[in-house]
Amino acid sequence: MSDKVEYTPKTADGGVDLYIKKGQSNAAVQCKRYKTRVAAGHMREFVGAMYDKGYEEGFFIATKGVTEPAMKLGSRLIQIQ
Repeated sequence: MSDKVEYTPKTADGGVDLYIKKGQSNAAVQCKRYKTRVAAGHMREFVGAMYDKGYEEGFFIATKGVTEPAMKLGSRLIQIQ
């Protein structure tokens, strides 16, 4: 079983920073290093990109956290850290 990490371009990444493939599992990862909490629009873009590419799992990582609307949107669908 081989693990693979695919990085997206630094700009215009479509809402995903990297894709992880481990065996039969696929996950999308988005990292945000902002001075404020991340709004729901970023979460919506990430979730849309994740499903557009057919990834079952997603990890949204934000240094300052996410807003309440972003948390509600994401908590139904992905792990938020």
